[in-house]
Formats: sequence, C-alpha cells, structure tokens
Amino acid sequence: MTLQNPDPKEVVDQLVLQQFFIPPNIITDRTYTIKFQIEGSEMVVETLTDLLYERVNSLVGTEPDKYLDALLKIGKKLSINPIEQLEERFEDKIGSFIKEGLATPTILLIATISSLLEVLDYNHHQMLLKELSAVYYHQCISRFSTEEYEEQCDNLDAGIRRLSEAAEAKLSLLQNIIKLKSLASIFDLTDYISYDKRQLQNFQNEIIQKIINGTY
Repeated sequence: MTLQNPDPKEVVDQLVLQQFFIPPNIITDRTYTIKFQIEGSEMVVETLTDLLYERVNSLVGTEPDKYLDALLKIGKKLSINPIEQLEERFEDKIGSFIKEGLATPTILLIATISSLLEVLDYNHHQMLLKELSAVYYHQCISRFSTEEYEEQCDNLDAGIRRLSEAAEAKLSLLQNIIKLKSLASIFDLTDYISYDKRQLQNFQNEIIQKIINGTY
C-alpha cells in the first residue's frame, strides 16, 4: 500500500479489526489484555468489512466529495443518527489536507473509514453508559438509602470517565462487546451469535464495584 495507491481491502481490514477483534471469534479490549469469545462474531465482522469494501473500493482517485457521499450512505445503512456526525468528523479530518493539497487517496480512504468507526465508538459508548446504569441501579438500590443512591448516581459518569482515562481493560472490552452486538442487530445476525452471559455479567459487576468503591 502506498499514499497514492492504497489497497482498500487492507485499509478496511486493518482499521476495523484493530483494538477490537481477533479472528475467528474473539472480542478483545483496546490493549489486547482480555479476550472474550463470541461465537459467530466473525460473520458479523466480515459483513461489516464487506460492506465497507464494497462502498469504498471504487473511490480511489476520485474527489473528496465522492468519499463523503459513500460515508453518508454507509452511515444510513448502519442506522447512525444524526447522520451529520459523520460529515463533521470527516471534514475535521481532511479539511487541512485539502487546503494544503495533501489529500492523497490513502488519506481520504483512512479518513472515511476512521470517521465512521469513531462515530460508531461514540454511539456505542453511550449505549455502554445506559447498560452500566441499569446494573449500577440494581447494585446500589439494595445497599444505599434513596439519598445515598442519588449521590452514587452522580458518581457514575465520573467513575466511568476515570476508568477510561486509566485504560481499564474490562471497560473497553464491554464497549467492544456492545459494538459487536449492535452490529449483529443491524445486520440481522443476532441469532447467529452466542457467548457466556454469566462472564459478561461478571465483567459488568466488577466495573460497577470499582466505581462504588472508588478503586481506579
């Protein structure tokens, strides 16, 4: 792969799989510390990479607007809302390159795929917050008074932020599991994946206990 002649398949596979997936069926955290097996996950990931490759394969050598059009079409397919998130992210990435005449095919291709993945990551992080909030509620409600519980809820977002800053492996693993499950739902593949639900609950409980106990 070169700056002028990128291999779209190579770019797509590298960006999608990094800090997320190990073939054939392993979801990992961003530091590759923990591995969580989800049977059928390879089918989900391949569906995503095939979709991206199909949409970007013919773009090399075209204008930036063509990349943006493809990005928005992919975003709609993946139910990203509001879709404007993608356009803003893409323009932030390539604006200076275009002004300086440095928007090579490789830069445009990487900007397209990474813009999509970053917006997906943000959306999946919001889903993670909701999921952990539900677990947090069930753990706190039996241990604290109403007043104490409300105070603990105020600590949830701050606790997750501190764990993120500390590169907590289980937290990023949970977000990647949500990512896989969300994509499986979008591609109508949920019935084809399976995993150890008890182990997943243990990961969630460990994160919540760290927040409650303030052990960052």
